[in-house]
Amino acid sequence: MPTSFEWLIGFSCFGLLALLYLLYQLIEITEKIEGLTPEELAEFIEIIKPYPIIYNPIMVMLNTGMRTQEVIGLKWRDIDFQNDRLFVRQAVTMAVEFDEDGKIKNRKSIVGDTKTEGSNREIGLTPEAKEILLTWREEAPSISKTKLGDDDFVFGYEKKPSFTYCAFRDRVNDYLIRQAGSIDKMRLHRFRHTVGTLLAAEALTSPFSVKILCLFCHYNVPKVCPYSRIRRSCL
Repeated sequence: MPTSFEWLIGFSCFGLLALLYLLYQLIEITEKIEGLTPEELAEFIEIIKPYPIIYNPIMVMLNTGMRTQEVIGLKWRDIDFQNDRLFVRQAVTMAVEFDEDGKIKNRKSIVGDTKTEGSNREIGLTPEAKEILLTWREEAPSISKTKLGDDDFVFGYEKKPSFTYCAFRDRVNDYLIRQAGSIDKMRLHRFRHTVGTLLAAEALTSPFSVKILCLFCHYNVPKVCPYSRIRRSCL
């Protein structure tokens, strides 16, 4: 039977191996979708800042790692301002109906379950995210159709009290085109990759960031890799 000292050594080795495995997953490169570089992110934020209808939900995404479908599905009842946290309970998704030949017959936006069972989660509010949400709650009724009831969606726009995924995507890209800047189109999933990339970079030197990254990935270590562009040379 191992002594307490031997057990401690074994546990420490297991913890080290788990951390090494996590870091190994972080260095995989995603070919199709990459996070924004710090320079690209700063430029993008500067462009959208004058337009709070898209700036606020995107900043919440960047502060929490929430998916686009989750942030536009966020309701006021999901936010606990007193304890600085929010709950991801639903997402805005697309329901597709097919005909007898397997061709798409109809598409409609619905509020349904999150991407996976593990996607239902509690997220701590950063001071920036909390301030953005509180300010938006005050300003939203005067600049959008957003309502403030517990069961109402947090983010609406000029025409409706809530977004569909397509409406939000088009709002972002139409605004970028009108600004005629160096960024004229944005894939929304890049925001989540950006958060993952930044957390992964910090995780190389900060154990606390490793814990946050695990929360970001819903404790599923093997699925960390799609959200990082870190090269093996960084290790």
